[in-house]
Amino acid sequence: MTGALVGFAAWLVLPVMGELGDAQRPAVPLAGGAATWSEVSPEREKKAKALVEQGNQALYDSNLRGAAEYYRQALLSWDHPAIHYNLAMALRELGSLIECHKELELAVQHGPPPLGAQKYERAMSIKAAVEGELARLDLKCDEPGARVTIDGRTDLFVCPKVFGEWMLPGQHVVRMTKGGFSHPTEYNLTIEKGQKANIDLRMYSDDKWIEMRTQWPVWAPWAAVGTGVAAAAAGGIFHWQAWRQFRQYDTAITECAQDEGFTPCPPEQTQGLVGYLDQGNTRQNVALAAYIGGGVLLASGVVSLYLNVPRPFPVNPVAGARIAVAPSLGPGTGGVVLSLAF
Repeated sequence: MTGALVGFAAWLVLPVMGELGDAQRPAVPLAGGAATWSEVSPEREKKAKALVEQGNQALYDSNLRGAAEYYRQALLSWDHPAIHYNLAMALRELGSLIECHKELELAVQHGPPPLGAQKYERAMSIKAAVEGELARLDLKCDEPGARVTIDGRTDLFVCPKVFGEWMLPGQHVVRMTKGGFSHPTEYNLTIEKGQKANIDLRMYSDDKWIEMRTQWPVWAPWAAVGTGVAAAAAGGIFHWQAWRQFRQYDTAITECAQDEGFTPCPPEQTQGLVGYLDQGNTRQNVALAAYIGGGVLLASGVVSLYLNVPRPFPVNPVAGARIAVAPSLGPGTGGVVLSLAF
């Protein structure tokens, strides 16, 4: 850590120590009837102040980790918002943004009195800046008894519950399991810094993970069958036309021979009849090709009809989630909200 950074951290932290003595008025009750942040014995207050002084000195000695540890020890004697503020500033310089944010929330939870208006505003400003570097994940689940994990942290909480936390941006995995459900529900998210993701967690019964599907669209095999039949019918038409051409050729040759006294037609006359023969051969070849093609299509269509019987396919109902990104603006905050809906 450079001397400039340490000097900056010390400038933020050192003035807070002088305000600890003012925290005796007025007392702000904590939730649940716990002791207030000002209700400590003189001995514990003295010990906490001494530890804070040691933490401040550690900052001057370029020992941010040591300073953070002194502040943590001071909080064991006096859970004072100003000490949380000192610790948050040290953690920010150390790059521990998640822990820094937690300490800032504790520092400002009682409002300005413990810190003073100026430092309270500074704490709120730094808190907003840290939130801009982090990502927010808010979860809601209504399935009783379902267990939720995030990034492998087992049994994070049990539903029904509303849960939220700040985390580092990047890829995260939310997983929900429950006895009686064969398939866990898993959400793979990529949350950028400054984004907030909201998910309504759901469990899915086994029938939601299995879907009856055909291998191809239902119309495809029938189209092959129909095309095969049509091709064969077209082959029949061309076959009939070929037969007519051959018959016309035979008739013309017979008439020519009778005219000539049952002698073969002379070449100059038969030459004009070759067109019947050529057209007949052409139509006969087309008919043969239509028979072969139609037969292949008809056979493939029949086989496809058999293979296209609906069968169970595994599906992932979570993959059907729709992701919507919308601006998220609030006092001192900015970013977007990443919502998953179904």
